[in-house]
Amino acid sequence: MPSDPLVIYSWKPDPLGALNLLRTISPHLVVTGFDENWSRARVTLASGYLRQKKSISFSHDPAYYTRPDWPEQLRGMQLFYTQFPHAKQLPDAIACLRFAIAVSPPPRPAFDISKSTDDRRRILLELVGHLDGLLVSPRHIRDRHGKPLAGPDGPHPNARLPKLPRT
Repeated sequence: MPSDPLVIYSWKPDPLGALNLLRTISPHLVVTGFDENWSRARVTLASGYLRQKKSISFSHDPAYYTRPDWPEQLRGMQLFYTQFPHAKQLPDAIACLRFAIAVSPPPRPAFDISKSTDDRRRILLELVGHLDGLLVSPRHIRDRHGKPLAGPDGPHPNARLPKLPRT
């Protein structure tokens, strides 16, 4: 079963901080681009004897989150996810988003973000935490610990929204 598309959204634009975090996690990180202008970063995890290597790749494209129709994109996200049971302040959190990093291509082999012990889940959630962000897939919005804030089964009682900037 293929993984759902995943995107980390944050109110805190920090491409260099995200890249530096990935470098501390994986000294052999393969990066396309430099500093704030990186476009792709691939983490490959060591594997045991006769086991398939696992990797997770991230893509960063400032043209995506700086485009003129970004506010409309956020409104569409608000409308889509509020059709599901959701955390009370989720629409406010979505309205504050200013930055995005995609997991691209989707991880192979796939893993279940909700319960996996796969190291790629740990890396992904570390990045979400660093960015004080939200992890978005077609079926859920999750917090920095992978707990649903919105989705078909409603929010997890212990899910927490990011600390939003004061306006």
